Amino acid sequence: MVLVFGSFEVVSQNYDSVVLFSVIVIAPIREELVYRYLFLSITDSNWLKLVYGLVSTGFFFYGHSFTYGGNLYAMTQVLFLTLATTYLYVKTNNILPAIMLHSLYNLFLLSLSIAQ
Repeated sequence: MVLVFGSFEVVSQNYDSVVLFSVIVIAPIREELVYRYLFLSITDSNWLKLVYGLVSTGFFFYGHSFTYGGNLYAMTQVLFLTLATTYLYVKTNNILPAIMLHSLYNLFLLSLSIAQ
């Protein structure tokens, strides 16, 4: 068991290839298309992108709160992830860098749980 951010425990797991593929590839693509692309591609206004970015961050944060059992301290990493992926999408106007960062983040958390 590895403690992440002091209080969130990553428990050692054995994953099959379908779960690994889903967490590393499918989930980041789906989530970034929904939370970033869908919200931020509907406007060219920088002001509205800021507003929609904050709204999508809130939805993403809320959607992951169940994964972390509502532990707000542990969820700070999710907040930073969503802010970083939103920033990447807005700056590059390309969803691929956000998907890649999200995939690397998920891979990192999985490697923590597998490496024990």
